[in-house]
Amino acid sequence: MAHIKHFKPDIVCFEVTPEHYGKDEEAFYYPSEFPAVIAAAREASAIAWPSDWRPSSTSTDIDTAIAEMTPDEKKSYQNAYRDFMPRLEKARGTKMFDFWHSTEAMNLIRKVHNQMIEAATDIGAGFWDTRNQMITKRCMRKAKEIKAKTVVFAFGGDHKYGIEDNLRRFYKIKPTQVKRTIPPSQVPLPASVTTQWVKYAATIEKYIAGALPVPGYTPETLKKRATFYKTLAKQ
Repeated sequence: MAHIKHFKPDIVCFEVTPEHYGKDEEAFYYPSEFPAVIAAAREASAIAWPSDWRPSSTSTDIDTAIAEMTPDEKKSYQNAYRDFMPRLEKARGTKMFDFWHSTEAMNLIRKVHNQMIEAATDIGAGFWDTRNQMITKRCMRKAKEIKAKTVVFAFGGDHKYGIEDNLRRFYKIKPTQVKRTIPPSQVPLPASVTTQWVKYAATIEKYIAGALPVPGYTPETLKKRATFYKTLAKQ
């Protein structure tokens, strides 16, 4: 929150689609920090703007792409995160912020996505290039509308390099890099954030109890997600 307020932004774009913002589906979005992002934007008197985009793809689309792979491409696709995950594990805890804002992390995740796209097309990589371009477009369209001078993108770290590439390529903007300003333990969370996490847990449990289908999530995953939000709210 402190890093967002440090920039004194006019608009803060975050990782929820406009279609799902304020609805039950919001509970299924990552990263879980976005309620804090919204709170920080409001405290900074900035507009909090949902700018994510998700493709309307199906498992059949991905299966079709995978079926076209050669054995070597399948191996490459399955091993795409092999070099990245050990480095991510080392950065757990307070080191995570610095890792995701490092050149090393961006080079690694760029390599991962390029490897997946080369093996399985943009479909197999979750439409990553397309998604990042749509995120950038949605955010910058609103920024232009309100004549914003300072724009903050608050998205999961694996979107960072793509959004920055798009800002340079399509908008001729050189992004400002975020640097740690204060230790995370010194940042108190407003009650609105923990209240939202409790609400998300209750929403997910409602889906579990009602046996309502949620695309891409198993009942076990939903239970873990609900428990995760309850744990966050108690911290």
